[in-house]
Amino acid sequence: MTLTQLYYYQAVCKFNSISRASEFLHVSQPAVSIAISNLESEFGVTLLKRDNRTFEITDAGRTFLSLTNDLLANVDAMYNRMKTLQSNVRQLRISVVPLSFSQVFQSILQQYRTQCPNTQVQVFECNAQEAAQKLKSGQVDVALTIDYLHQLPFVDGLQLYKTSSILAIGKNHHMADLPSCTFADLANESLIFTKEDSHLTTQVKNRFQAMGITPNVFLYTAQSSLIESALQNGHDCAIISDSLAQQLNNVVLIPILDTVEISHLLLWKRAAHLSPPISKFIKVIRSIYPDAVPY
Repeated sequence: MTLTQLYYYQAVCKFNSISRASEFLHVSQPAVSIAISNLESEFGVTLLKRDNRTFEITDAGRTFLSLTNDLLANVDAMYNRMKTLQSNVRQLRISVVPLSFSQVFQSILQQYRTQCPNTQVQVFECNAQEAAQKLKSGQVDVALTIDYLHQLPFVDGLQLYKTSSILAIGKNHHMADLPSCTFADLANESLIFTKEDSHLTTQVKNRFQAMGITPNVFLYTAQSSLIESALQNGHDCAIISDSLAQQLNNVVLIPILDTVEISHLLLWKRAAHLSPPISKFIKVIRSIYPDAVPY
């Protein structure tokens, strides 16, 4: 039995709904269901009698809820008492994958600062692998990152949005009139990629490698102005994210049929309690991305 399981059970009973509880807790519905099933298995009792999409709290479940409420009330009191011993200065440490959030991070930070003017913010720019390690080791509190491993076991989070790879070319390029293309169509083209260690570049290279193609890379850069300038010669193609492509002018954008999709995430280390700065940051992100779903 863990405190996290108890908080999940308490929330389900409070809202009388697993879906509403999962939204309140910022976790997925399966995570809540598994936590309750594990409690039932551990104690050998049925806490919730399930019937299709509804459930009823059993007698054992009501007894367990009463004990849970008492225990968590004491835990909350202990937590709040210990927090008062800390310095009055609050801090939030954020890791950011810069290529993925360059357009929106300033707006996120401004909204957070408006709501939490007394919280010090530290920002660490790093790639997705480094962000995961910093979260795991406790070096950062939250990470604005991308999904490169699928369901890291030590985090909770939100999937904010997805981006796709797209082909950007000059208006006088020989492919400019195509309605769409594939990676195979680009086998002999002079290519521009984003940073060499970026997740998008890695995934695109993997696509080429799977087809036995070695891409002819002319330039690695994440600077939109440099990409735009290079494309004007009519000889080069840029495989970039559709979000970066929106920053370019005087270019033709062609959908790639076998595109690479990347999920953009907010992650935080799984814990029974989230500090006020982290909770506030999650709230700000939810207001900016109302369609975000649990990761």
